[in-house]
Amino acid sequence: MLIDGQNRENLVLGALQESLFDESGNASTVAEADFLLSGVFSGGTVRFDDLMDYYGTTLYFNVFSTTEDGLDLLTHHGNELRYQVVAGDIEKSIDLSAAVPDAVRKTAVTVTVASEYAGKAVYVTDEERSSLLKERVAAGEEVSSDLYIWNAEAGEEPLSFTINSPASAGKYYAYLAAPEEGIAYLVREAEIGYETETASFTFEKEQPKVINVTATYLEGTEEPYTETPLHNKEVYLIAADRWQEVRDHVDDDKGNPEPGTFVQRATLMNGSASFGVFCTEGSQEYVVYVPKWNTDYYDSYEFREVTVDALTQDYAVDIKALFTPPGSGGDVGITKTVDFTVKVDAYPAGWRAMGAAFIVPDPENLMAVYNYAVSGYNPPDVPFAKSDDLTYTPVPLSVTLSVDINTAKEVTVFIYCMKGFMEEFAPLVKRISGSEITGNTYEVTLDEIGEIN
Repeated sequence: MLIDGQNRENLVLGALQESLFDESGNASTVAEADFLLSGVFSGGTVRFDDLMDYYGTTLYFNVFSTTEDGLDLLTHHGNELRYQVVAGDIEKSIDLSAAVPDAVRKTAVTVTVASEYAGKAVYVTDEERSSLLKERVAAGEEVSSDLYIWNAEAGEEPLSFTINSPASAGKYYAYLAAPEEGIAYLVREAEIGYETETASFTFEKEQPKVINVTATYLEGTEEPYTETPLHNKEVYLIAADRWQEVRDHVDDDKGNPEPGTFVQRATLMNGSASFGVFCTEGSQEYVVYVPKWNTDYYDSYEFREVTVDALTQDYAVDIKALFTPPGSGGDVGITKTVDFTVKVDAYPAGWRAMGAAFIVPDPENLMAVYNYAVSGYNPPDVPFAKSDDLTYTPVPLSVTLSVDINTAKEVTVFIYCMKGFMEEFAPLVKRISGSEITGNTYEVTLDEIGEIN
């Protein structure tokens, strides 16, 4: 065995069964009695004539200088020689002038999880694998070991482990799977670099966002109205992307929202009710739906939209609308002039306008106005507003029309349309509860083909 090709004095080569160094490059203290084999350098060389007793095993060789006080280590974790013993005449060398390489550093990681989430799975991963792991956890699927650095089951005490500190700083993520009903996962992040000795992720008990609903009848024939809180009345919280499905059901079938189509149901007591929902990232959109507003049927309703985000804890949804009981003729609401801005950003695929935009403020007159829009003849002697012909107007388009409305009545906005080359005819339509129109201006975007009935 050669040592940098030079003749050095007072040097000894010692062989051990394990490395003298840990992953951080720190050396253990040894004496000559600890060596499996040793030899003194002569002319920069040590020769072992027979190592067959160690055949197939790995020996770790280091160079020391001998002093009166013992051994002075000259090698380091970068030039320690590792040699798996094989048959034959083998020559190895150690370069004592080799620079000390960077040691492997360790980062101690702690994950603290609220006791309420004991038993839930925790995963720690790096930025590169985070997106795919999140998809698996969000879908409730099994997470394969190649997607995480470490995982464990949360318990009453903090979890801890160590990782090799990365050469370059980067983001690391801890995921807590399905901590609460309604939460697919919670995620925390930390930046870890070569100099990072400790990193921590903390999952506290998640608190739901609170949607506080107040609902009030406005009673009377003119302002000031008498305000009466709704009492012992149903109220539903519905995800915005399910609202049209629910609305079609209650409008067409007069039935209550079916289980699975709403998020929560509560009862208004003295005009108040609350919903609790979780939102840990981004935002979530909901509709608050109060049925049986004027009658005992679910298709007599008021609704309001609410957007919940991860930062705000409390949300107020205030619903005030005229109480128009059966037999009132539907004319108890406020009559006012409203400027409607009607927009079309894009027609549904294959459709285009075949005429003007119409606004009909009374559903009793809707069919008469629609027949006029279809035929172009005999305009009915009823209130409505009509734009110029939009047949050749490119989208996006916007027109403004003024019309008198009563807030107790539904307002319908539509454009008669054709699909393809006279394949199908139907309106681009939207219906608006008059109680939603709280000022003297209102913007409506038409984007769905529907029916007039």
